[in-house]
Order: sequence, then structure tokens, then C-alpha cells
Amino acid sequence: MRRTAALLLVLSAIAPAAFGAWGRTEYFHDATPEERAMKSVAIAPGAPAAILEWTQHQDDVSSTMTEYTRMKIFGEEGKKYADIELMYVPRFTAVSGIKARTIHADGSIVEFNGKMYDKLIVRAGGARVMAKTFSIPDVQPGSIVEYVYTRTWPLSYLSSTRWTVQRELPVLKYNLWVKPYAEQVGSFFISHSTPNNTVPKQNGDHFEMTLENLPAFDKEPFALPDTQLKARVDLYYTTGKTDPDEFWKQEGKDWAKTIEDFIGDRSGIKKAALAITSGATTPEEKLRRIYAKVQTLRNLSFDDEKTEQESSREKLRDNRHIEDVLDNGYGYRSQIARLFVGLARAAGFDASVLRVATRDDVFFAKQYPVGDQLDAEVVVVNLDGKPRYFDPGTPFAPFGLLSWEKTDTQGLQIARKTGGTWTGTPLSTPAEGLTKRQANLSLDGDVLKGKVTMTWSGQTALERRLEHQHDDEAATKKALEEETKAFFPDGSTVKLAKLEGIKGADEPLVATFDVELANLGTVTGSRAMLPLSVFAVSRKNPFASEQRKSHVYFSYPYQYEDEVTLKMPAGYGVESVPANTDINLGAIAYSNQWSTVGDALRFSRRMTVSTVFVDVQKYSVVRNFYSKVNTSDQEAIVLRKAAQ
Repeated sequence: MRRTAALLLVLSAIAPAAFGAWGRTEYFHDATPEERAMKSVAIAPGAPAAILEWTQHQDDVSSTMTEYTRMKIFGEEGKKYADIELMYVPRFTAVSGIKARTIHADGSIVEFNGKMYDKLIVRAGGARVMAKTFSIPDVQPGSIVEYVYTRTWPLSYLSSTRWTVQRELPVLKYNLWVKPYAEQVGSFFISHSTPNNTVPKQNGDHFEMTLENLPAFDKEPFALPDTQLKARVDLYYTTGKTDPDEFWKQEGKDWAKTIEDFIGDRSGIKKAALAITSGATTPEEKLRRIYAKVQTLRNLSFDDEKTEQESSREKLRDNRHIEDVLDNGYGYRSQIARLFVGLARAAGFDASVLRVATRDDVFFAKQYPVGDQLDAEVVVVNLDGKPRYFDPGTPFAPFGLLSWEKTDTQGLQIARKTGGTWTGTPLSTPAEGLTKRQANLSLDGDVLKGKVTMTWSGQTALERRLEHQHDDEAATKKALEEETKAFFPDGSTVKLAKLEGIKGADEPLVATFDVELANLGTVTGSRAMLPLSVFAVSRKNPFASEQRKSHVYFSYPYQYEDEVTLKMPAGYGVESVPANTDINLGAIAYSNQWSTVGDALRFSRRMTVSTVFVDVQKYSVVRNFYSKVNTSDQEAIVLRKAAQ
């Protein structure tokens, strides 16, 4: 039997509990007296619940994964863990055999016989992950809940798997049983942060592993990606050479053949490039026109569910090469990237595909012979003697800007003759992650009223455009209102008045809101005390904790530029304003300034983060910086009513 090697880690990276169970009722068992009497667990006193037993059983020969989970609920907060989500990828994986029940402290049992619902969990590029959701019934503090289910996938696919063995709750006992597929392929396990770096041990035709007393995952703000930090075990399949140097050399050659054959040297592309660039007077203008053209094509990797269903009925033609992509008017993200390369070459540019490792989930490890670590394609073009980087396969990506997860990472620059050459992508600048926040306010009683304008550029605009690309106007409006309202104190109101640039790319995304900001200051008698750092005063310091376990990690460099103008209330004068602040540590910097403009006070604030990584050993420096920023943001102006 021949199988296609498809290294699919999407589900396991998103939810460690999202894989099937034994699916046999004998794995349900009565509660022991010790379990019924349990009030807490020693490894996590005060935890709202704990995983008593968690077993995963995977047979890659039969393409079946099973799971059994047993939890003890300790308090009211723990009841939420009886709301279950079982992940699957539509048209690829299936979830079945779901059984669940509640065991009360007195030993009585309530079986689950309720409804299940399908829920969209996440869409990342071409991957759409759904979940079967349900709630285990009649759960109370002291209850034990258990559930089982089965996940299957086609026999024609061979799937590498990631078991993330750390969860939001402590796990008292975890069992893993794996039977790898063995025909025509090899396999190996890699352990990440498991106790004593434990990996499954072979037992006949399968492998087993048992772990005990796994602590709950402690999610810290601005930390490395969860999957990178959590204890996990990966199973990879491989063919051919496994020496890293030899492996990557061969991978480069294989990709070069696939990619360059798809691009080719086609007369139709040459004619198209000539037509697209006709009238352009500079090399950059030519390249901009080509980029704009490929960005107009339908990107199948980012279709929504409705469009995917329509595509299935349309029976879209396969793209065998880039000319098909252009003629058909659609393609997957890598096909669109390759079309950009072909058109650029036809217009006289030195252009090539760069196969890169994204860094939003796990980080690239060159020592592992796993080709699917390089999971995205960007484009390098020599423009005016300098390499420029482009992301034509991502909708709304501005000209010359890579979506953040493809920045500051490694990849193979593909060439037909040499295969692949290792290189890196540049880190975007703070200016390419700019958010401008402007507020024009006046005091009405003890409420600040007026308009707020949010302007997102570069990475910040791209994130929102991708997030809302399939939302209707009402959904986008609601989401942006909620996002902006989160800056302000409870009791504030935020209503979107105008939205510009939601379908753009190079231009900023601009949203204007009518706002009423309550509970921001104090107005008593003849005095008013108001902090004018209105976008930050209600935000918690993300680094307030004295201790830190993980490194500090920002997705990309960014900058906030705030400008708040307060029209002076009639009859009031300025008694005092805080001193200006300027803190510059190089990688992170903050400044603010106060001024008077006519009959108004103006407050300007700038926060710049120029790095993506700060070693945990320097956490005290970061904490001290943010403490000073937080103190400065809390400072208020004092207004006094003139004597009558």
C-alpha cells in the first residue's frame, strides 16, 4: 500500500485535547473512594479542576486516533471545563463515537444525550479547523466528568503528529500509545520539554509513554508561541537521507524542480508582463504593477467556507503552471507567489522563491530533517541593486512587506541549478507596525465626549484586514468597536462612525468612532483631575509580575503614536500638568509631551518596540521600564474653575 506523505500538524498544534478517544465504553470506570473524596491536587493547590487520566491511542496503520479524558471538578470555576470542543478539518478528518458522562460525588451517573454543534475555530491560510462542541450535563463541584471519541482520516494520507501534553489544567497521569506506519518510510520522535526529555519507547510493533504530575501551562503575556513552550512530543515520518546537511540539500533540489517547473519560461507570461508594465517609467513602478495584478487574483488558500463550497460545485480547473494561474484567475498562495516570480522575470527582474519557516506556532530547527518546517513561500526580487522581499500569496499584504510570521526567519532561496541557498528574511520596522490613536474630546459633566480615530498601517492593518476579510459590514463594525472599547474604562461607549481602507493594502486602515469615556477622572467642586493618556490609563501592566518563566516575545516591532486633545471646559484654567517623560532603552522606548494649543490641552504619547525577543534574564529591565510607563500613563492634569 502506497501513501502520500502529508505532514499535517494543524489540529494538534491548536488543541492538545482535540484528538479521538478509545471510543469503547469499557474505558469509562466508576469513581474510586479516593477520587470522590479529592478536594484538590498537590501539584496545583487551588486549581479549579484537574485531569485525573488522559490517554491517547494512535494507530497510523488504520489512520485512527483515540482519546479518553477523565477530569475532577473542584470549584464553580472548574465547571467550564465540561464544555468540550473536539477539533477536525472538514473533508479530511472525521470525529465519531463521542460519549460523555458525569459522575456525581454520591456515585450517581448522568449520561450525555444532548446536542452537538459545529463551530469554526480558526482559519490559517488554507487550513480551516472546525470543532464538534457539546456540554457534559449536570456538572457540579465534586463531580468527575469523562469523555471519549475517535478521530479518523483517509488511509491514503500519512500524517505526522504533534502531541501537546501540557494543558490549562494539571494532568496527574498521561498515557500515549502509538503504532507508526512502517512501509517505505522511517519515523522518529522528538521530545520538547517533557520531564527528563521522555520519548515513547518501543514495545513490539508500537511505542508507549507515560508521564505523571504534569503542571498546568502557565500562559504569560508576550511570551513565545504556546506550542513552542508547552511540553510536547512530535512524530515525524521521513524518506531518504536524515543527516541534516544532506537532507536539506536534497530538499532544496526537490523544491527547485517542483517550483521552477511550475514557473517555467512561457510565452504567454512574457506577453502578459509586457502588457502589465506598459507605460511604467521606473523598475519599481513596473514591479508595483505586477504585484498589484497578482494580488487581484482569487486566493484559494483564503477562501471562506461559502466560497469553498461554491468552488466545489464549480469544479475549478487545476493549475499546472503559472500561465494557468493567470488565465484561470485563481490559485493557492504558493501558486500566486510563483506567478509573481514568473511575471517579474519576464519583465527583466532577477526574482526567486524563498521557502521559509513561519514563526507563529513553533520555531524552525535546522537540525531536524523535517521539510514541512519550511511551510510558506515569499519572493525575493533584486530591485535597484538590493534584495526586496514580497508576500504576494497573502491577501492585502502591502508592496514590500512580509506578513509578520514570515519575517526574521530562515529559509531556502530556490534556484534550479543550485537547489536552495540558506538565507533569512528581514525583520519589519516599528514604522511598519504603526498604530496612530487620536482623540478630540471635551468634558461634559464627568464624562469625556468626542471622536476617536484609529489608524493602522503595515502589519497592524494587514492583521485586521485578514481577520475581517470574510466578515460582513455589521460583524466588522462590532469587532472594531469592541477592540477600541477595550482601551477605555468600563461604562464607556464606542460607536463606529466611518471606516476606510478595509479592502486596501498599501494605504492605512482608518476607523473613526464617536465616544463617551466614563470613569476616567475625578470632577469635584471647582477641580477636575483627568489623565489624558486615555488609550493606556485603563490597560494593565503586562509585566507587573515580579517573576517570569519565559522569554519576552513580541510578534513584530511596533509603534503607538497617541495624540489626545482636550478642549478646555468653560470657566476652567490649568492648575498643573505632569512633567514630560522620556525613557529610551534602545530596543524599547517611551515618551510623552504636554502642550497648549489655543483653548485646548494636547497630550502626545509614543511607545516604540524595536525588537521581537528579550531574554528572560533581562526581564527586570523590561519590568522596570513598563512600571515607569504605567506610572506616567496614570498621571493626570489638574484643572481649576476660575473664581466667580
